[in-house]
Amino acid sequence: LMREFVMDKLTALDISDEFRSLSVLLCAVKEMDYQKEDESTVALEIIDAVLLRCRNLHQKLECQGVSRD
Repeated sequence: LMREFVMDKLTALDISDEFRSLSVLLCAVKEMDYQKEDESTVALEIIDAVLLRCRNLHQKLECQGVSRD
């Protein structure tokens, strides 16, 4: 589930691919059956991974000088 950025600079295509990947993971979580313990556990692990990847993406963008302004 975890994927490290191997490039020093993110391109618009890299960012687009990352958001698409995160979206796919979140859609998978949405389809899981939370009544089943194993699926619930996997869903939480995926959510943790997505949050970590979002933080990493945010940090990478900040390092490149992308601001919220």
